Amino acid sequence: NIIDGRRANLGVLEQSGLEVSADYRLSTETAGDWNFGLSVAKIFSLKRQLVASAPAVDFLDQFNNPVDLRYRATVGWRLGGFSANVFYNYTDGYTNTANATPAAVDSYATVDFSASYRFGEESGALKGVRVTLSGQNVLDEDPPVVLNGSISWDSQNASPIGRFISFEISKSW
Repeated sequence: NIIDGRRANLGVLEQSGLEVSADYRLSTETAGDWNFGLSVAKIFSLKRQLVASAPAVDFLDQFNNPVDLRYRATVGWRLGGFSANVFYNYTDGYTNTANATPAAVDSYATVDFSASYRFGEESGALKGVRVTLSGQNVLDEDPPVVLNGSISWDSQNASPIGRFISFEISKSW
């Protein structure tokens, strides 16, 4: 007898969508260099079959699955050793299907930032040192409430971690 205990991927997953990213850079003589960006992910359909002979079921915009729209907008600035970036992150609303009665889940938006200074060549012992202050979810937005039997958020589409600020010192040589 031969027993084959390997896992087999018998299911089928079909997804169609569009990812677009656009960046624009602007250099000025007095106000520094600017960067504007937008990255968008739009999913049109997400169908899954547990086995190839099963009917396809659409899981898009449902609990613990991808949502149809996400984007991240960026504004960045650099002048001399200074640089700063601000990011706006958006996740579209969807349906909580984890309970017997499906419920609408609100969209979720957060703001992140980063500001740093890199010491120049003339800085002696500080040459190559960069100091950075960063923040994620700086407005301390709570994730949408998604009651699902064990926790109250959807870890696929939001983070329960609130405002997170970090300070970093690095040196390169």
